Amino acid sequence: ALLTLAFGGPAAAQSLVISNWDGYMPEDLLDRFTEATGIEAELSELRGEVVALKDEVALLKAARNVSPQYGEAVAMAQKGMAAQQIAERCGISVAEAEMVCALSRARPE
Repeated sequence: ALLTLAFGGPAAAQSLVISNWDGYMPEDLLDRFTEATGIEAELSELRGEVVALKDEVALLKAARNVSPQYGEAVAMAQKGMAAQQIAERCGISVAEAEMVCALSRARPE
């Protein structure tokens, strides 16, 4: 688990920011910490950031496994762009773009 503690200097207000994966700490831990120490604590969950990074990694993995000519088309297909738009933007036929879309949907995560 990733745990990050940020403390201000001696003159700073007494507060603590904890960055942690969702579900690794009991829900009442921060309240108990504040009661015991008098220091306010805040939990910054990393779930949204992790989801965005997973999506980006999936796009990069898919793009590296295709020829450079189709890399951009694959990335567009994975973002949900229509075959007609992909064909126009990448300079490929609609049939090629439809194939890229179909293959992109079939790829395991």
